[in-house]
Amino acid sequence: MELLQLSEARTYRILAIDDDPTCTELTRLALEGAGSYVVREVNDPEMAVAEAAAFAPDLVIMDVNMPHLDGRAAALLIQCDNEAKNIPVLFMTSMAPEGESAGNNPFGWFGPLAKPVSKKKLAQVVDSILVHGVADFPTE
Repeated sequence: MELLQLSEARTYRILAIDDDPTCTELTRLALEGAGSYVVREVNDPEMAVAEAAAFAPDLVIMDVNMPHLDGRAAALLIQCDNEAKNIPVLFMTSMAPEGESAGNNPFGWFGPLAKPVSKKKLAQVVDSILVHGVADFPTE
């Protein structure tokens, strides 16, 4: 699958949330290197709600399993804000099989995408969500 062509005139804002700073850094480097993205990293899930309100992302990429506040709870708290209720969330985890099951819900959740993930695959999934509103999980 080729990378989808995002609008050249638009820069997409991605909020990457993971308790592991290496994971958010790799996400940022992969997406900013792929093109039209600005990625903000958050490594404390309890700060995710405030960061989402301040940053106004087009997409949230979040780890499922984090201490103190898991990804699903953090996503619900983010989406309680009327400004953020329609922001899609892509879950990533090293603990579950990959699939689109999280996208079959009223919250606009996708995933989980299995970690580790290649730069190309991450960009393809993110492009698919932003352009088509669905998560296409290509095989490599």
